[in-house]
Amino acid sequence: MTIVPDLLADLLRTEPSLQLVVDEHLADNNELFPHVLLGDVTRWVVEHAPATHVLVALERHLSTGDEDVGNLIAVSFLENLEPEDEVIRAALPRRLAAQLAAMES
Repeated sequence: MTIVPDLLADLLRTEPSLQLVVDEHLADNNELFPHVLLGDVTRWVVEHAPATHVLVALERHLSTGDEDVGNLIAVSFLENLEPEDEVIRAALPRRLAAQLAAMES
């Protein structure tokens, strides 16, 4: 599976400094691994909490993307959030919060 170009482009447009995350990922892996990359994005969001603009972009793609995009966001973003990531959890838009709650129940 390749990361949906629209999602990656939107994330980079929303937060240009994520290009550094992508560049580091490519340097470490020599190719793009979507699930690993979104885990890297999760760590960036946690470091820059609440990063609501990035959360809104993820919410938009969870709502409008296909099943692969939804799976990618759920498995590689939401599942990487730790219980102590309270600032991010509190800032999650409605659908991301509902998806996380469903996954954790």
